[in-house]
Amino acid sequence: MPRSATVVHFLPGDFTGARKENLAAAALPEGVFSVKNARRPARLTSGVIPALFPFDQLLISASVLLPRGGALEAEARVKTAAGWSPWFSFGRFTKGRGGASVKGQGNSFGRLDVDVLKLAKKASAFSYRITIPPAAGAPAVIKLAAAAYTDSAAPYAPGPAAAKADDLKPVKLEVPAFSQMIQPVKYARDICSPTSIAMVLTRLGRPVRPAAAAARVRDTAENIFGNWFFNTAYAGSEGFYSFLTRLNSLEEARAFIAAGVQVVASVTFAPGELKNSPLEKTRGHLLVIKGFDARGNVIVNDPAAPDERTVERVYGRAQFAAAWLNNKYGTAYIVARSLNAFLAVTAPVTEFFSAPPGPGKAPRLKLIESQLITHERVELLETSGGWARVKALEQPHLQADKRTFAPYEGWLPVDALAFSGQFALVRELRRGELKPADLIFSADSARPEFISHVMLYAGGGRLIEATGDTNTVREVSFTKKFGAPFEKLAHGAQVNGKIIFFGTVLR
Repeated sequence: MPRSATVVHFLPGDFTGARKENLAAAALPEGVFSVKNARRPARLTSGVIPALFPFDQLLISASVLLPRGGALEAEARVKTAAGWSPWFSFGRFTKGRGGASVKGQGNSFGRLDVDVLKLAKKASAFSYRITIPPAAGAPAVIKLAAAAYTDSAAPYAPGPAAAKADDLKPVKLEVPAFSQMIQPVKYARDICSPTSIAMVLTRLGRPVRPAAAAARVRDTAENIFGNWFFNTAYAGSEGFYSFLTRLNSLEEARAFIAAGVQVVASVTFAPGELKNSPLEKTRGHLLVIKGFDARGNVIVNDPAAPDERTVERVYGRAQFAAAWLNNKYGTAYIVARSLNAFLAVTAPVTEFFSAPPGPGKAPRLKLIESQLITHERVELLETSGGWARVKALEQPHLQADKRTFAPYEGWLPVDALAFSGQFALVRELRRGELKPADLIFSADSARPEFISHVMLYAGGGRLIEATGDTNTVREVSFTKKFGAPFEKLAHGAQVNGKIIFFGTVLR
């Protein structure tokens, strides 16, 4: 079980059960809701969000496109064995002016420690609330709301000392190099967070210098520049998808980098614990992860460098993982133009159509191209009504040139999609390597390039499938399903008009 999980809401279906006040549906990709009347307050209150595991820390973030002088406030409450807590405020952010956190928020449930809700007893569920006060100018647009929760007592499990063979290919993003130490302000040593945000925003086409970014994220109540909620709110107010997360592995960070998204990471280390750092030690420091070298070591832009020429650094994989994942629970900012490449299927099984079925369309069964299963990754291309056209990233098929493979493109219900921080990759297996929960794929022999069915291996020569044959989810033997014993099958074998493939999901 991971120590942390992140919930990111930015699709219409994510807000089922939410209460919306003075908000109207917006058109993606502009956002998910826009304020109806900017002269009146607007509010979005989520439904109850059950946690995957009991937690004792909670982070909240929101991306709201704001006019200059526009503001937002984020709050959260939690459910424990004692019932529901009062609302805790993560503060008010105002575009162009920074923010103000709220001091003195402590009760029997816990306390708000600047930007982290720390609980006295573990909670099983939570709700968030985003409030937009009245403001002049264009109406605000809500793009995203997110929460990251952590079981701080769960042990940290280090990843492998070196990347696996499949992960050795280097990856590196070109990110502008800014040093906080050369900024013409007396508090230059305190602005690692806005300097990192400035690097990210400048790469995304919104140039800003570190000192200017610092003025826009300053927490006036605490007189600090590293308030996590305000830093991500600032990036969101500029029109980007920005949220707080807590990642559980370097592989998750690598998946963001591979998709072209930098990760701003929070680290803590003592003397000698992070070699090549410009800092001897730190209780809290932000930097930009921008790549991985061929040995899996971490390439960063570290704003604590004494000059811009030395901002790029390479940190040892194990030491960096300890400073970030162990010491700071993998706390990070994610800022992106789009989250379309970070979606996954939420339903146990979803039919995948060549066109949205409906009145005047071809019969539904004739439109079915494939099936997608829970956690299978997709990339959103467009939406139409209640349907989304996506790429099925884990189901490549042979192209017309008979040499290259590309993901299926098709349609599924938009409510079947959600943001996924668990990045999956399917790897081919031999039959003898199969373990329970690995995947079995089948295709018609006449169309081997089109995967038509996905099943789970249950062990003992049996599989679990959701099938139209019985309109149920069932467990069945290979012999009954394919007319051949499991022991005689191999990856790519042809059996009674079907081709069988084996795979595993790497996380």
